[in-house]
Amino acid sequence: MAFLTERNGAFSYFRLSILIGVFGVLVIVSGIVLAQFDSNSRRSPFFIELPQGAQQWGAPQAVRGDWQRVYYRVPSGDIDAIAAFYNQKLVEHYGSNITAAERCQRFPPVGAFTDIPNERRPAGDGLVYDPKYVLNQSLPFQWKCLFDRGGFNTVQFTQVIIHPGLANADEFLNTEGSVVIIYDQQWQP
Repeated sequence: MAFLTERNGAFSYFRLSILIGVFGVLVIVSGIVLAQFDSNSRRSPFFIELPQGAQQWGAPQAVRGDWQRVYYRVPSGDIDAIAAFYNQKLVEHYGSNITAAERCQRFPPVGAFTDIPNERRPAGDGLVYDPKYVLNQSLPFQWKCLFDRGGFNTVQFTQVIIHPGLANADEFLNTEGSVVIIYDQQWQP
C-alpha cells in the first residue's frame, strides 16, 4: 500500500488513477487476445462425434474454401436410433434447456416425400443430394440437426443430414440397408 501514499503519508489519488489505468489496459489487452483465440478456433470445420459403426464414405467434398461436405454410412444402422444419438449430442452441445426447434427435425414429419426424384429438385431447396448417387430415386425422408458454434462476427456450424440408404448398381454408391450421414460444414474463412 506504500505505492498509494505520498512521501508525507497522505493518500495519492494520482497514483490510484495510474494503478486503475494499468489494470484497465491489462483487461482490454486480455479481452483482445481472448477474442482473437476465440475467432481462430472457428477457422476449421466443427466435427461432431459419430455414432458407433459409422464409416467415412469417400473423401470430404469441398464446396468452397470454407465449406465442405463429409459423407458417412452406418451399415445395418437404425435411422431412428441415429437420430436419437444426434438429439442427445444437441442436448450436450446446447444444454438441457433446448427447444423443439433446436432438436433434430424429420422431413417430412411423417410418411415419405411424394414429390419428384431428388436430381430434379430445384437448386436452393435446402436438400443435399448427389445426382450420381440417387439415380432417379426419391429420398423417402431425412433428418436434419444443426450444431451451431458461431460467435460474435464468426461462423462455424455443422448441419447433420441423416437419411436411409438407397440402392445403386454401382457397388461403391449402393447404400441399401445402411444409413447415410452427411456433415455439411461451414466455418470462418
